[in-house]
Amino acid sequence: MCEKAIALCIRHESLYLLAELHYQIGEHYKTLREKEKAKTYMEKSLALFELIGQHELAEPVRHEIKNFGGS
Repeated sequence: MCEKAIALCIRHESLYLLAELHYQIGEHYKTLREKEKAKTYMEKSLALFELIGQHELAEPVRHEIKNFGGS
């Protein structure tokens, strides 16, 4: 479902919710213990939060990525 929402955001050139959708997919993969996929989506989420200036939402994502052993 999130993948469809991401495709809609991209098709309509809207950044609204794009970072949150990537974060939710990352959480999903984390629950499934698919660490690399989870980290990839979390990193995309972080980049998008930073890009749109939502730094207060970026911090928890940054913390999640550090828990994976990333930078």
